[in-house]
Amino acid sequence: MKHCSSIVNLRNCQNINNEIVDNLDLSSVEAIDLFNSNISVENLSQILKKAQNLKKLNLIGYKNFNDEIKDDLDLSSIEELDLSYSNISTENLGQILKKSRHLKKLIIEGCEDIETNINQVIEYLIDTRVTEVLIDRIDTLVESKLNDVLYKNKKLEYSRRMAVGEVLSRREGGNLNYNCVKRILNYMRYNPQDHVREDDNVYDKDARAVFDYMDECRTEENKNKNKNKNK
Repeated sequence: MKHCSSIVNLRNCQNINNEIVDNLDLSSVEAIDLFNSNISVENLSQILKKAQNLKKLNLIGYKNFNDEIKDDLDLSSIEELDLSYSNISTENLGQILKKSRHLKKLIIEGCEDIETNINQVIEYLIDTRVTEVLIDRIDTLVESKLNDVLYKNKKLEYSRRMAVGEVLSRREGGNLNYNCVKRILNYMRYNPQDHVREDDNVYDKDARAVFDYMDECRTEENKNKNKNKNK
């Protein structure tokens, strides 16, 4: 079953079984609406694996979150995630944020455990790409702390884009040299131990672009050194 639309509407579907999931072609889908669905974590995982270009996921009212999400859910491409009124726990949200390397907007209204542990959630959000969070019933001080984290994330994201853009421009004939790249890395706090994910051992996409360029610079420098030695 191939979906030509970039949006798949599975709202209120209560019988999404293995056979249905196996027959779905979600390769071009960018948004999936699973509002009030009772899909199992296993079948949700299979849907996410099929939807490699997925940007937006609606899980409003989803009640099947459990410890299996630590390993099963691939959310690496998601940019907007709505978990409102679901049974997501604070710990599971932390696991999701680790996997969601491109997440920008997070909606967590009506999530009881998260509202109780909002300060821990804010800690999980530090140095992610999330710049917008919708949540209800938080006091002024907590809201100020949350906004501060989101603002810093926004500044960090801007730094990432600027730095990688300059690096790539060097490949187009710019004049950014190896030392400049190292300074950018220091400024952005990019280093291998920070950007290799423990769960899947994959580099952050932007960091990888910078490291690839640095490897090219090293190779070029070594070639020049060898040429000078042979003269």
